[in-house]
Amino acid sequence: MERLNATLWESAVNRYNNMLKEHADIFQRVPLVYFASYLGITPESLSRIRKKSAK
Repeated sequence: MERLNATLWESAVNRYNNMLKEHADIFQRVPLVYFASYLGITPESLSRIRKKSAK
């Protein structure tokens, strides 16, 4: 239920940051394509978000 609410009401950047905060270790093991799908965004959007948050 929490994930559904996040998909509807939070921005993609917030969803990414929350996922990174809660499950940082998984990002090393799971392909980013799957994370993009889980977050409800395209892989290209995830790439842009990661690039901006790395700065």
